[in-house]
Amino acid sequence: MEPLTLEGQVNRQIEKGCISTKKEIEAYLKTTSYYLINHNYEKYLFHDGKLAFFTVQDYKWLEETNEKISKEVLLLVLRCERIIRNKIADEYSYYCKDNGYAYFTINSFIVDVFDYPNTSTDEDRNAVKTAFIDECWTVYAKKKKNLDAKYHFSTIESVPPFVIAHYLTFGQIRTFFKLLNKDIKERIVNSFDLKISEFNNVVEKLNYLRNACAHGEFILDFDTLKGKKISNSKFHPYIYNPHFILNKNKVSLFATIAHCSYLLQDNITFFKSIMRNILEIAHYNKKGSVNVNSLLLSLGLSSDCKTVQSTFK
Repeated sequence: MEPLTLEGQVNRQIEKGCISTKKEIEAYLKTTSYYLINHNYEKYLFHDGKLAFFTVQDYKWLEETNEKISKEVLLLVLRCERIIRNKIADEYSYYCKDNGYAYFTINSFIVDVFDYPNTSTDEDRNAVKTAFIDECWTVYAKKKKNLDAKYHFSTIESVPPFVIAHYLTFGQIRTFFKLLNKDIKERIVNSFDLKISEFNNVVEKLNYLRNACAHGEFILDFDTLKGKKISNSKFHPYIYNPHFILNKNKVSLFATIAHCSYLLQDNITFFKSIMRNILEIAHYNKKGSVNVNSLLLSLGLSSDCKTVQSTFK
């Protein structure tokens, strides 16, 4: 598809219903991606299949709101990520020490049949483990010069997990967990009152959301397929709050970040504070002409935002 000229982009916005002046639209498009607008924002500008009139200010409002909410969500997910990586590293360190294993060796990992095809051969499974060990060393080697001078490791086998885990991405941490012995996995997930399958589900969704926030993607319409329902009822007031379960087959932005409550059991006040901040941004950051209810519904909330806010007091 041939990209439109700036004039063509301006005319396209007018055709869609933008009632701002051509000069205003042109000025906005010089700093904002035309494709970002059309693929992400336009869903807020149509109601029941009918074209709605809107202004450039609506785009600015959605863009600013998305950025503000992304920052708050990222704070929450990063806190959970740190808890996850530290817990995995600690439990793996204890396991290696108790079983006389050198760190990050093939013998200290296990390819779980629940995570990989059970038709895999020993060679296939060892290849998976070796690839991950090599990847860890590559990541660590790039950052090695930033470590305290007391660390002088020549091979990955001698690097303690709590050191290497600091440099792994969230996605690599997920792989790390999948390669752990089932006993270690159970110790980790039990500390969060979860099952292994539930923990995998939570981490997968948070990893996806973390990447979207970190790379400036549009998250106001974030949703993901509903995974295994978490059985523990302790934090149901957050995850299964009826005010943000509008689609039984999908998990909205609010339901997704509510999963963080499992990982922040010792600091649940931080979770509540972030949730209140996000709700305030969603409800009061009104600068455009688009009905704010459209935004609340896309987040997975009922239009009665104050009722949801009371959940996090």
